[in-house]
Amino acid sequence: MGKQTSIIKLEGKCGDKVYYWHPKYGWLIRNVTSVNAERILTDPAFALVREHNAQFARGAMFVKALRAAFYPLFQPLADTHMTSRITSAIAKAIKADPATSLKERRLAYGDLRYLIDLNFNNETSLKKILTADYSTTKALHTHTTTFTPQGRHFIKAPKSATHFRLVSSIATISYEATAVAVDTTYSDYIPTRQGDATPIILTNTCASLPESFMTHAVGVEFFQETNGGYYPLNARACNALAIIAAEKVIQPKRKNVYKRGAINVRKHCHAPRIPLFVRIARERSPVTVRRAARDHPNPGSPGIPETEYG
Repeated sequence: MGKQTSIIKLEGKCGDKVYYWHPKYGWLIRNVTSVNAERILTDPAFALVREHNAQFARGAMFVKALRAAFYPLFQPLADTHMTSRITSAIAKAIKADPATSLKERRLAYGDLRYLIDLNFNNETSLKKILTADYSTTKALHTHTTTFTPQGRHFIKAPKSATHFRLVSSIATISYEATAVAVDTTYSDYIPTRQGDATPIILTNTCASLPESFMTHAVGVEFFQETNGGYYPLNARACNALAIIAAEKVIQPKRKNVYKRGAINVRKHCHAPRIPLFVRIARERSPVTVRRAARDHPNPGSPGIPETEYG
């Protein structure tokens, strides 16, 4: 992209050029594309593009719900490319759907493991800060996360930090991203330089949404104690937050849609399903009756006129 280096900055469309502002790269300029939005929406040549756009829209709904669920946690520490990393992981998860058609691809049938180990702050990863081992125990409606220290230390703290605390948050999002339930648990303020480190247990309560995704995030926050008060440090420089688990609450079953002729559903060929009343009507039709009488005439019957049996 070309940059605007003149004293006067332009914004908008002028001729075959578009002038605009980018939050990271500053004032830029680009050429006007020859394809407009109306042509993409109506031209049959762009049918595949419309299917890709619909697939991207379904993933964007889940990204929006995931951001809304963890917004209080990542708001002070997220970097500028956090949303693009989440969108890329969701796109890979949707592409893992074994359905052959783009119209049938859904995140509910994809692979959510692409979200695991995704850091909301790419400058400070959770593995570099949190040195303790953690494990998760699942119950009916609860998730218990146990942090076991390695030696006497839980974390690698900056020099200015006197205390830290751990956070565990579980977001339950429905398949259509229409319902979101979040449960967040914090630990107590723990000194960064403590003599004996004991395991820390955090318990989260999961919402009972029947068909949903469960996303588990774990983070570390640093504080400085001054006159009995705890003041947070620069979050982007030292705090960390990452997704450690992502799974489906209930595995849905894809509905087979039968059309005229055999169709391919999940690599299995199914014959078209014929309703019962259609089969009965075909058996009682005059053409079917005449063909049955011609092939298998009853003994002593006069037969069918105008045939060899008549």
